Amino acid sequence: MVRGSGNNVTVMIRMGSSYGATSGPLFVLDGVQIGTSYDQAVSMVDVNDIKDISVLKDISSSNIYGYQAKNGVILIESKRGNLVNQCAGSSPSASMP
Repeated sequence: MVRGSGNNVTVMIRMGSSYGATSGPLFVLDGVQIGTSYDQAVSMVDVNDIKDISVLKDISSSNIYGYQAKNGVILIESKRGNLVNQCAGSSPSASMP
């Protein structure tokens, strides 16, 4: 579910959240975890650069991405495949968690 518009957008895949935790999904851009903030995800990629978006909403996503993925995962693949590394100006190995 997506609510709001402009700078006030909330994305929820699973309803509810853990105590003291955010309820947003984990955003992963080109294999790199970029956090649970929609605003941060949007600022890192232009809509025209997106090749594919996948949503992981089952519990197995937590097995892959850990505790931050408890509310689901939104996988964003850019056309270039290494957009995060280009934004950070780093090598691929330096950006991997």
